[in-house]
Amino acid sequence: MPVDLDEMFTGLARHADGIPLGTAERARQRGRQRSRRQAVAVSAALAVVLVMAGSAAALARHGRADHPVVPATPALPEVGPPIPVHAKLRDAATVIAGGRAYTARQDDKGGIEVNATDPHTGAVLWTRAGVVNGASLVNLAAVSPAVLLTANTQAGDPAERLVTALRPSDGARLWSAVMIGDEVLIPHDRVVVQWSPSTGQTSAYDWATGTKRWSLAAGSDPVVRTMGVRAAGDMTPYSFTGDWLVQVTRSGHAQVRDIRSGELLHTVAAGTPRADGTITAIDGRLFTEEGGPAGYRLRVTDLSTPAGTSAVVFSEAVGHSLAGFDLCGADRLCLLDQEAGGRTTLAAVDLATRRTLWRVAGPEHGSGVSSLGGAILVGGEGTAVLYNAAGRSVFRAPDSQVEWLTAGKLVVLPLHAAGAVMTVDTADGRATRLGEVPVRVGACAHTPDRLVCQTTSALHFWVLTG
Repeated sequence: MPVDLDEMFTGLARHADGIPLGTAERARQRGRQRSRRQAVAVSAALAVVLVMAGSAAALARHGRADHPVVPATPALPEVGPPIPVHAKLRDAATVIAGGRAYTARQDDKGGIEVNATDPHTGAVLWTRAGVVNGASLVNLAAVSPAVLLTANTQAGDPAERLVTALRPSDGARLWSAVMIGDEVLIPHDRVVVQWSPSTGQTSAYDWATGTKRWSLAAGSDPVVRTMGVRAAGDMTPYSFTGDWLVQVTRSGHAQVRDIRSGELLHTVAAGTPRADGTITAIDGRLFTEEGGPAGYRLRVTDLSTPAGTSAVVFSEAVGHSLAGFDLCGADRLCLLDQEAGGRTTLAAVDLATRRTLWRVAGPEHGSGVSSLGGAILVGGEGTAVLYNAAGRSVFRAPDSQVEWLTAGKLVVLPLHAAGAVMTVDTADGRATRLGEVPVRVGACAHTPDRLVCQTTSALHFWVLTG
């Protein structure tokens, strides 16, 4: 791998559109949730997964489930025979991109292998053993140019990571690099972008060769966030719309650049960003959290022209915090506000008039909001709650992993246990049990009609239609 690319990848950091870092456990959990921050817009990056790890008392706290439990169903139908694993597994993760499922498996000795399969037939396309040895699996991601495996190779230094890029077609290694600290990696289809908060430098590299395409030195107005732009309702991990790269400076200016060349297209005034607040770009608009101990404001800025409008669309006073938001219509925002003690409310805001259309009680200690087809999914303490476009609660799922299957359906999996897989109609909350699955290891992945999961003994391909 060229020296300049090796020097570039000195670390990864927590960021809206970047590969997750932080501690090994935190990064692993973010990977398993497919970066809820993307789909939720509290941190704009991977397909939404709301994981509710509560106790059986959750039902008592939140009242009875909207849909009563029914007797166990037969096993979920499988496609082809499971693919056996001949090692004791410590961890696993599966992602789906470009019509292929990619699975990383870590054995009890720290060896990590990666394979590619066809999720619709269960056929193995390729396997690469020993991609990393003596390591802990942190995250697996896939974009069209590469499959990215992130592992922790230094038990005493959770900030150090080894990222390995594999070619999707055959698993051949493209490059590997050690990453340390708080740098951010943004895997766009065109190029892979690196931004360093400590040095202020931004660089873009060719996926296959590691050749530097362009580079920007730190300016007098330091960049505080760097991100791609996602499309509203797109739950695909690391999927960006168009070729814009957005960089927000400390003074509150949004620099819109061509990600292919780094050329500055225009700059838009975008308020005063909060240092640790949410900043994300969706459908050509920038959503910026402002404020501090005295409360918060959510500002929306049009990025399309230098004269783009910028206005605060929602605000709350001291004692309130922003717990998540997402677009829930063509010009509507759904926002979760949390008060001291864990009480939350979910509000729908008309972005054109900045008027709050409705406001309803949210789940206790709620965090994370995502929306498809007008329905809104909110995570809470031990329970995920589905709301319709009018703000009415239509379904609750305690102790479950909940994901969007399509714009009109959710898929609900048992959390850390064997149990029934259900689909939920988002219009009325009607649940359909599809079948039972055993305990899984690590993160599963799905298409609208397939569920791919690793167990301790095999990789399974289940049917989600029925």
